Amino acid sequence: ALSVPDPEGGTVSGAACVDGLVRVLGEIKSAVGDEDWSHVSDLLHDELDEQARQWELLLRAFSESASPRSA
Repeated sequence: ALSVPDPEGGTVSGAACVDGLVRVLGEIKSAVGDEDWSHVSDLLHDELDEQARQWELLLRAFSESASPRSA
């Protein structure tokens, strides 16, 4: 199972990255539905930005694990 560093210095599993993104997107959907644009802005700036960084690391880890290794 793949894991990536988290902002607190630990690690986060790939499954936790998926769960985190689902949670943030759900919060954004709810805030848009409530027309709470300030909350949408905060979520996009803080939460989604952090998710993007974690996903970049996760996708790099997937790529590295799938790349053929030279002998």
